[in-house]
Order: sequence, then structure tokens, then C-alpha cells
Amino acid sequence: MTLPAFRLGRRGDAEALAELLCSAAGEIGLEEPVCSAQKRDDLLNWIREKCYYSSVWTTDGYEALAILNRCARSKCICGIQHLVVRPECRRRGVGTAMVRHLQELTGVTSLIVEAQNQPAEEMLLRTGFAHDNPTMRGCPIRMTWTRF
Repeated sequence: MTLPAFRLGRRGDAEALAELLCSAAGEIGLEEPVCSAQKRDDLLNWIREKCYYSSVWTTDGYEALAILNRCARSKCICGIQHLVVRPECRRRGVGTAMVRHLQELTGVTSLIVEAQNQPAEEMLLRTGFAHDNPTMRGCPIRMTWTRF
């Protein structure tokens, strides 16, 4: 599989990005109402806002999605809030490539993320993340990466 090119999400992508995000709701720990029909407009507005602030990365085919956290004061990227890869694209390097892309962004010096499942934890370890508290067991597992 050829790895897709990553690009910033656009506000017009909100429908497709919401579909991708909600396809993994259970795996990434989203609360049930987030993807409900009653909350759909709220979810779309939240994604559009994240896109407006350049906090969403995806691909033209929506194979993957990363939603980033920004530090309140500096507005710098400081964490990965959600990382989703389409099921048919998993275990093909897409998630790893997305994380490496985020690590290489200008101004990114460290990232914090919570691994919601074992495959995510393993992928994050491969990309240089370390456990914040290695004695803790179970998910979510808080992990950090720092540029040296």
C-alpha cells in the first residue's frame, strides 16, 4: 500500500471526518452521545472549529484523521486528542506515518496522547512515545513524546 499524503482538514470535510471519527467511537473512548443523531450538529461544528484552527490532519481519501490539542496560552500543538485510521488501512503504516508527520511539524517539540487500546500503544511506542507512568496497567495509557 502506498502511504497517502497528509493535509490539513478543511471545514468542508466535516461530514466525512465525523463519519471516520464515529466509525471508531468505541475504540477511541468517545462517549456514546457524541455520535448520536441528536448531537450531530454539535459534532460537525466542533470539527469545523478544529479545522478552522488548523488542528485537524487527514488525507484526500480520508484514510486517517488526527485531531490535535493546542496549548491555551501559546496555541502551539501539544497533544493528539484523537487518531483514527480506517479499518481497511490499519496495520499498513498509515497511523505510524500520520504520527511521524505530526512529530515533524514546525514548532512541535513534544506531544501528549492517551493510547485507548493495545494496538495504539504499540504504534506509539514504535514512534518514540514513552509511558508517563509505566507501572499503570489498562487503558487509556498516557504517553509522551519529546523531540531531542
